[in-house]
Amino acid sequence: MNKYEPYQVIDEETASIAFWAIEQEEKKLAAYKKQYEETLNLEMEKYQEMLAEKKQAYEKVCEEPNRKIANWKQSLINFMEAQQATNSNYRLKTVNGKLVQTHPKKWHVDTKKVGKRLAQQPGNEAWFEPQAPKFKWGEYKKSLRVLDNGQVVDSNGEVVPDVTVDRTVEYHIRKA
Repeated sequence: MNKYEPYQVIDEETASIAFWAIEQEEKKLAAYKKQYEETLNLEMEKYQEMLAEKKQAYEKVCEEPNRKIANWKQSLINFMEAQQATNSNYRLKTVNGKLVQTHPKKWHVDTKKVGKRLAQQPGNEAWFEPQAPKFKWGEYKKSLRVLDNGQVVDSNGEVVPDVTVDRTVEYHIRKA
């Protein structure tokens, strides 16, 4: 047998009772929702705290291996630099891996200034898009040469103002 018998509205008085009953049930639902959200917020706070504790524990256990790895990497770099002091072509390569030396360049350029200056000089049309006079830095950059002091020269051997390059040395360990 069904626990809830359908309510029959037969006049305004029973309709009023139905409205009142709906309001009471909606209040219960609102109270349940509020309780659910409060519980959910408390659980989320506990979960966030637990995640923070786990992250802290993870970072703590990683400290020692990371310190050892940094020490081993520095030892490899020191050894390679010592070998390169006497043999500039020395490359450190073993059956377990190799140390790769790269020389990334960080360009410092004001493309607006350089583009404006080049636009005023004849013979530089190749560095601009034909439809709209937009400076093509990437194309122009291919024609430049970087000096040891970080200055940049064009194909004529003239120093390019507003452009400099920082050179660094980076080491990367590659697995064998």
